[in-house]
Amino acid sequence: QAFTARRGAREGTNSALAMLHLWQLVCLIRMAVAMNSTSPACHLRDGCRGGAIGNALVQLSTAHSRQMRSRQLDSEVEVKAISYNLYWWNVGANNRWQALWDRISNQEPFDLIGFQECEDVARTVQSSGLSGFDYWQGPNKPQANPAPIAWNSAVFSKVSGPDSVVSGPGTVKVGEDQYGDRIVTWVRLKHLATQRTVFFANTHGPLGGCGNDLGNNWVSSVNDNSLPGDVVIMTGDFNCGAGSLAMQKIQALLPRGVNGGIDFILTKGIDKLSGGSSDGYPSDHPLIQGTFQFSTATQPLPSPSPQPMPSPTPGLECGMELDNVDYNGGDLKYLADISSAQECSIACRQESGCQAYTWAKEWNGCYLKDSVTSRVEDTCCVSGLPACPDTSPSPPPSLSCSGFEVWPSIDNGVTCDACTALVLAAPYNGQCRQYCESFGHTCVSAAEEVNENCAVLTRYSCDDTISGTSDILCQCKQDPNMPLPTPSPTPTPTPGGPVSWDEAYAKAENLLVQMTNAEKHSLMRGIPESWDAGFDNGYYVGNTPAIPRLGIPSLNMYDAGNGFSTKHDGLIGTVTCFPSQLAMAASWNTELVSKVAAAIAKEFAEKGSNVILGPSINVHRVARNGRNFEYLSGEDPHLGSRLVEAWLHGAHSQEGMITVAKHAFLNHQETNRHSVSMTVDEKTLWELYYPPWQAAVDSGVGSVMCAYNKIDGIYSCSSNQRMKVDLKNRMGFRGFVMSDWWAAQTTSAVKDGLDQVQPGNQNGLFSSGELSQEPQSAIDESAKRILATMFHRNVFGKGTCTNGSGCRSSLRRNVATEAHASLAHEAAASSIVLLQNANAVLPVSRTVQKIAIVGSAQAALTRPQGSQWFVGDYYSGGGSGHITAGQVITPLDGIRDRAAELGIEVISTLDNNQAVTIAQQADLTIVVGATSSGESEDRPNLRLDNGGDDLISKVSAVSQRTVVLAQSPGALVMPWRNEVDAIAIMFLGGQATGSAWASIIFGDAVPTGRLPLTIPESESDTIAPSQSLSVNYAEGLATSYRNKDFDAAFAFGHGLTYTEFEYGDPAGWLCETGWCIELEIKNKGQLAAPEIVQLYLEYPSEAGQPSPILKGFNRTQFLEAGAVEIVSFALSSQDLSYYSSQQAAWVQVAIETCTAHIGASSADIRHSLSGQDAQTRTTLTSTQTPTTMPPTTSLTTPLPF
Repeated sequence: QAFTARRGAREGTNSALAMLHLWQLVCLIRMAVAMNSTSPACHLRDGCRGGAIGNALVQLSTAHSRQMRSRQLDSEVEVKAISYNLYWWNVGANNRWQALWDRISNQEPFDLIGFQECEDVARTVQSSGLSGFDYWQGPNKPQANPAPIAWNSAVFSKVSGPDSVVSGPGTVKVGEDQYGDRIVTWVRLKHLATQRTVFFANTHGPLGGCGNDLGNNWVSSVNDNSLPGDVVIMTGDFNCGAGSLAMQKIQALLPRGVNGGIDFILTKGIDKLSGGSSDGYPSDHPLIQGTFQFSTATQPLPSPSPQPMPSPTPGLECGMELDNVDYNGGDLKYLADISSAQECSIACRQESGCQAYTWAKEWNGCYLKDSVTSRVEDTCCVSGLPACPDTSPSPPPSLSCSGFEVWPSIDNGVTCDACTALVLAAPYNGQCRQYCESFGHTCVSAAEEVNENCAVLTRYSCDDTISGTSDILCQCKQDPNMPLPTPSPTPTPTPGGPVSWDEAYAKAENLLVQMTNAEKHSLMRGIPESWDAGFDNGYYVGNTPAIPRLGIPSLNMYDAGNGFSTKHDGLIGTVTCFPSQLAMAASWNTELVSKVAAAIAKEFAEKGSNVILGPSINVHRVARNGRNFEYLSGEDPHLGSRLVEAWLHGAHSQEGMITVAKHAFLNHQETNRHSVSMTVDEKTLWELYYPPWQAAVDSGVGSVMCAYNKIDGIYSCSSNQRMKVDLKNRMGFRGFVMSDWWAAQTTSAVKDGLDQVQPGNQNGLFSSGELSQEPQSAIDESAKRILATMFHRNVFGKGTCTNGSGCRSSLRRNVATEAHASLAHEAAASSIVLLQNANAVLPVSRTVQKIAIVGSAQAALTRPQGSQWFVGDYYSGGGSGHITAGQVITPLDGIRDRAAELGIEVISTLDNNQAVTIAQQADLTIVVGATSSGESEDRPNLRLDNGGDDLISKVSAVSQRTVVLAQSPGALVMPWRNEVDAIAIMFLGGQATGSAWASIIFGDAVPTGRLPLTIPESESDTIAPSQSLSVNYAEGLATSYRNKDFDAAFAFGHGLTYTEFEYGDPAGWLCETGWCIELEIKNKGQLAAPEIVQLYLEYPSEAGQPSPILKGFNRTQFLEAGAVEIVSFALSSQDLSYYSSQQAAWVQVAIETCTAHIGASSADIRHSLSGQDAQTRTTLTSTQTPTTMPPTTSLTTPLPF
């Protein structure tokens, strides 16, 4: 219309029409600035399946391009579109069609028409006299809200031919509410005059989640169905009522639209086409029309060549700007994902014609402008203004509407007559109490909507979560006891980097006093609607809202410790599928674990996440636990502690990243995981299961996730003893405790140490209404812990996107790199444990000419798209942490490709019945067997899938040499182990599984992995999951290698390589740390390799240990043949201590009562050294004494771990 008005004035066309257009232009500008709808805010929701009288939006774009507004008028053609909110049951009433037809016939013909809620578009189009139009109805079924489309057949034809598969018409569901499905209908059309392809779509948007789900899904419908070069035109009724915040969210989303290519917006152009309300329905039926121009070129024109600009005018950091059309001219381009004002300035310098810029800090958007201009109304910051105007809430005198005293919303709620309508979205979460508290008031009552006479329809309490509606009235009153927000708050300054916990808490205290209770509450729960929005709509697995007025960013949480989970299929191929955390445990390589964690954290950051829901660190108890592949500790607390420390060190190298250790505590089986209760003695807790958690605390982990199970009959998340006493007090944890998803049971758990619930949609749990009933001190403590964690990890000021619409492009970003693919291969190869290698069958010798590969796992595919969430594959376990590899290297691919390079023939079959035949034809047979597991259920057994055990026995009976490659999420039984020559195992190795196998079996790399668990002789040599709802850990410390009654096929710590090492005699002495031991390690073989030297400490009988336990391991360098390295151990006072349940304290034993056993595994001990030998070499004495903390029986006393 702006173009039309200017053209009319220039060409001297009908002055009345030109004036009409100019008047419409002024109205549109005013509406865009004020962000207010011209439709009444107070309306009656009619009965037409949610056919509310709402805002209509017409949107034009060139998909995947930004060329529209830079074109000259004489090179463009016009397309006219109209959107009409039509009610099928009264099409003929009140001359509605006549009013529409009059509008059309009195102006130039329209080319595109979008309808809402037309039961039979064919009948209505034909009966209305709209001849010459083609049309498509879309679904016509109960509980569907069609959004039909029609196009002028004299102007357009439907695209056909080779690209007909993307021509449509089609339908995309964008949401649903109590009235049925809300859909977008679309079609790709050929503009006959220019041969340009136009993508035309029409929507009838959902009532609930307007501006969240709707906006995201609307853009998805365009993204997924339009093609590069399409001109995109969108019409529709967004059904947002008078809610300004919802429309603002839509507008905030649209500038980033179709891959960033939506150029301008026309909103809320609503005219009344019929008068009166005699039909019983409101009279403000919306109509919006737009005239748009696009280039006659068949392809988008190239952008002007960038030319540096000497000195663009600096813009301001704007935290409120919501679209790129609110200025009085001057917009050149919008750039998404710009993380700083400096980066925005550089972009301006490189853009031809850019004279000024504005950086929208809230969502990292950069607006490039062709001049320094002022805005029509200074409601935010723009280039050329000296400072941001004060946007803090300042409640005006109260208004009156049907007995309600209401305050205009701080998000510019739209005023209609004498009432204010408020769209409740984040951070209010549908509750008037939160809304009122947001500007220092208390809530009196709440009501839903009003009709055109401003009459209240439904009343609610202040704590009710109101959904399925857009207009809510909140009655608020000033509370002298509630502090008002700071009049003009200054966003928190960006710290220079991670800070100490003490400094972080000081900063948190200063920020906490500026916060309202509603803001504190918003930090303590997830955003309720985020989970239902799906993972392709800018939300993460867990979300807390940003608080822009205080500069508090959103928390964007995602799974998991093994990499960025592919929650929806659109993420596949955009991230790296690293090996499982159990595979990393098998590397026994702290440096490598740290490198992988750093790479994972980098991918999280690039995906817009600032919270990694990992690492998983529980020590295994049950061999069949479906989640064992997730756990970095394997079966040993010392191994776990060392690797947890390394993992966190790597992840924390990514500044601004919070880590979450999970699942606290005793999450040892999936069977009955939501109801089972675990009971264990204190000694076993502190010595076997708590050490990795203490290591996480000492390494600065930001959060701990409490588990689903109960402990001593109390749900973990409600356990004061475990969360508050043990974790926060005794271990000294200073971060915050979050629940596993839906694991919290009561809001009162905030007093017991639970600080945050996720995902936030759990029947009002931790709602403001419920939290307001809890002690204020508990609320402040939890909010402070969350803020302190954010300061500690320097989350503030890192430019992380704001979850919701602001993060959509980040989530879709491809962050997988060649460097990470190479690291994934290195990690997978390092995780392989060579268990057996009779007659040195590996590496494959040069005498081997033909290899047979059998077993269905050799060419196993990744998890099929659309699978249930808990399903795993042979590369990544199932559940919340699953990653579907975009390009997996199967064992067959990896081995066959490397064999071809070496001139070795490979034959293979997936048919077990043919396996024996081809095994007889080969010099060497490789059997690839596998099994997997997933969250929510335990493994049924410890065997290979698809008859793998029988296959191995049959093949080995006829093969000259047999090698078994096993892929598993945990322990396996290997009844055939004495029938084969070589066995190697990989604990779900990720995308590089095949290339890793090839590198080991052909000798390109040497195996360096060691078992982080025991391979049992039989399943009876393990602890099975219990079907009982009350599980007593009667075995105490006697799990894994610590249980003398369990027989091992391969012992904990075992792992072979392609050489042998000689262990020299150890020497020990008393040193500053405690007991120091060293010995020489010599490579006495022919190939270079590292050795992993392990120390198992035997305590005196009073310590109550069932066997020597791992207390140290050191990895040598790669030692060449004949090379020697001195390996040292330093046993600390903590290593020399045991936990006394009677004293509730750690008690140090005398060194002379201990024996250090040093070897290559828990069963392969090469030397033993008595502590008495150390005593004779010094005049120092050591006696059995408690640690420096005096003995106590109080479990609440903080103790050193």
